[in-house]
Amino acid sequence: MANPVDHLFFRAKLDPTAIAIQDMDRLITFGQLSILVKDIANKLRQSGIRPGQVVVTAIPDKYFDWIFTLALLHEATISCSNCQYLPSDSSLEYDWVITDRSVEHFAPEKTIQINQDW
Repeated sequence: MANPVDHLFFRAKLDPTAIAIQDMDRLITFGQLSILVKDIANKLRQSGIRPGQVVVTAIPDKYFDWIFTLALLHEATISCSNCQYLPSDSSLEYDWVITDRSVEHFAPEKTIQINQDW
């Protein structure tokens, strides 16, 4: 099965100005998205995320959640989107949580808190 990130990079080379993601207020081209995904993936790797690890994203903004999910795919992780700040099912064992705010029920040593600078 092809990795969606491979398709992203192919489209970025083929037509970098084509719109990749759009909502009512924002749009991003394939060229911009490919750069963002590579940059975020690099930061995630530097933060300690490794291939095969389970990473939960708790980012309610679906636009950013999707971009981080693509970066996690780039890093060959197993991702799970929890678009709220609810505790995960106790049976879900995870290595990391990526979130945009401090949440008490996420273990601090397993939490990467992001902001707009990411």
